[in-house]
Amino acid sequence: MPPKLSDAEDDGSGRRFGNWRAMVLTGLMARVEARVIEWSTDGLIFHSDRAFPEGTRLKLVVALNDVADPSRVRPMTVPLRVTMHIVRGMAFRMTCRFEALNDDARVTVNCLLLQSKTGAL
Repeated sequence: MPPKLSDAEDDGSGRRFGNWRAMVLTGLMARVEARVIEWSTDGLIFHSDRAFPEGTRLKLVVALNDVADPSRVRPMTVPLRVTMHIVRGMAFRMTCRFEALNDDARVTVNCLLLQSKTGAL
């Protein structure tokens, strides 16, 4: 069963807003903490302490609540391409598009976006 996005809001646009822990994988042992603040069918937006230039391809690991056991977190790795970044104080807002999501990840994203429409939070 796909994980659910807790503490999320839906504004009716098909996007989900919230605050999910994430980690940008930048190398074999290097990573940058991030917070995903918005999901859509095409991509997501996250905040981090580091900027990534437009066109950069990233792997983002997002912590999602496990529907079967809400006390557990299930990681989901998402391949992304940065389309825009904005400086917000000491943080950066990164707008990204999904790149080659596998079938399981696509199903998970679609289910997460549908949960707010069905009221299943």
